[in-house]
Amino acid sequence: VLLWRTLMRGSRQMAQAIARAYRITEAQAEAPLFSEVEILPAQSAMEYHPERLRLSELAKQALQPILRGLKQTMLAFSGVQDQEVREIYLCGGLSRLPGLERHFASQLRLPCKQLDTHAQEWAAPLGDTDLLGTRAAEALSLALGALPQSREEEINFRKGPLAFQG
Repeated sequence: VLLWRTLMRGSRQMAQAIARAYRITEAQAEAPLFSEVEILPAQSAMEYHPERLRLSELAKQALQPILRGLKQTMLAFSGVQDQEVREIYLCGGLSRLPGLERHFASQLRLPCKQLDTHAQEWAAPLGDTDLLGTRAAEALSLALGALPQSREEEINFRKGPLAFQG
């Protein structure tokens, strides 16, 4: 990995978009988020129920800021590293959304896949459930996002804001 970036957007913004569209509370919109929302392919308009298509379009609109952030990050990476991005790994709760990998791959024209934390040695103690793997990836991305944007290679637990206190 040569670059990571945490985009602080995700399922909350999608739930807010659904809540606004259906005039329900955000809590009511969160419940069906992963059971009823799927990012459908653009060419599938005649294959699905209109309500599923509406939810898919709402989700795509809510994902636009994330896609913009990824495109900006890819441009910055290519400029700094003089290399092209080869693959995108998705993590966090929203990465479980059906159709997300396919949608991002088509929009970014790159392979996109969910980060498989089970293949990582550090994630072995978490167990085998998908939710724990998603949570581990989310925790990792949040931790990496909190690091200063510098070339530091480790977190110092002896001094600074993360110093051990007792």
